[in-house]
Amino acid sequence: FFALAGTNTLNTDASGGSVAKDQSMNDGYNEADMLAAYSETSARRQTLTFTLKHLMAQFTIVLRNSDNASTAFTTDQLRTATTSMSSLHTDYTTSFTSSSCSVTAGTGTPTDVKLCPDASNASSTSTMTYRCILPAQTVGSVTVNIEGKLYSINIDHDIKAGENTVQTLLVSKTGIQLGNVSVSNWIENDIGNANLAINL
Repeated sequence: FFALAGTNTLNTDASGGSVAKDQSMNDGYNEADMLAAYSETSARRQTLTFTLKHLMAQFTIVLRNSDNASTAFTTDQLRTATTSMSSLHTDYTTSFTSSSCSVTAGTGTPTDVKLCPDASNASSTSTMTYRCILPAQTVGSVTVNIEGKLYSINIDHDIKAGENTVQTLLVSKTGIQLGNVSVSNWIENDIGNANLAINL
């Protein structure tokens, strides 16, 4: 038995789909996630347990303001920031084997992806967090827009299914620099009352 949750972007034939390129609005971020699990039994009327795993990759950008007062943005300025990444695949294909399911980035035309601002930004003063959910692939250029001024930097990370890659960017009025990067298992997601689709 296969169980799927978060199938908002999946085609009706389950062959693939496409996540939103603008994940900053209209639930584009929340609907991009997809989880799957497999369970096997030969008994009738048995309760099955499914351990859902993320088929997509999560990428997180943390903007950290300069410690230098003369070049730092004000909190209000930093909160206006938007972040995007260029030349990414939002389309994907799904593959089912006898006991597993996986997602592969598609071959469609690459596009820019706008990240979702985290709710914590409303109360944060020195860091702002942005996230997106994509099929696993290599992410390259990141552009940060603060009050109409663009700051771009190349990060060149491979993001993998089931992982959250967090890249800190050090921002100031004079430019942008790479900070720390971390990769961890992506284990948290609130799917609420999302239905499970069971494939026999």
